[in-house]
Amino acid sequence: MSVTSVATKLSIRKRDGRVKPFEVSRIAGAIAAAMEAEFRAARQEPDGSLQELAERLAADVVTEAEFEAARTDGLIDVERVQDLVETQLMQAGEFRIARRYIVYREERSRARALRLEEGLSDHPSVSMRARDGDSRPIDHHDLKQRLYRACQGLAECSAADLLGDVVASVYDGITEMELERALVMVARQRIERDPAYSQVATRLLLDINYREAWGQTPATEEAGL
Repeated sequence: MSVTSVATKLSIRKRDGRVKPFEVSRIAGAIAAAMEAEFRAARQEPDGSLQELAERLAADVVTEAEFEAARTDGLIDVERVQDLVETQLMQAGEFRIARRYIVYREERSRARALRLEEGLSDHPSVSMRARDGDSRPIDHHDLKQRLYRACQGLAECSAADLLGDVVASVYDGITEMELERALVMVARQRIERDPAYSQVATRLLLDINYREAWGQTPATEEAGL
């Protein structure tokens, strides 16, 4: 089955909340890359069925994604799609390749966090459009502190991983509301991985509400966190 023949009306929601058409070829490409990495690590030559298997698994991911997204008008989050890729690989018995894919996801998450830690401070041109209409540099230190504060006392929740997810959504000209929505969304996308992230998402929502109502965030104790 050619991946180009798999038709879907699915849409995918990125980490910053933007909605894009679902590209099946990208799923197949990611699976194929994980397979190739495993073959290289094992010092084996991939056979001709590699792309065929990747495309078949990608089609299975689409089937599962369509089923799950039926209740949301064909919309699914990017993190959930990646979870489905892992599941399909394991159900197919491709455990080593699934591990490669999981490692790849973690590496990307760490890379995004590193970009936020180092890249934004080196590129002041990355700005956001504030609620008052002014354009101003993104305060990456404030962004970092908000995420770390939301994860305070929750050992199972990683603020660094959330930072990595958020940085993927940062682009020049992002609105303040979009940036704040991205903070909450990255936490929500991790709830299936660990329910404690629901508390992180709630804290971030409270943080936004306090800022809108009072212009600042109260101390953690005052907020009941």
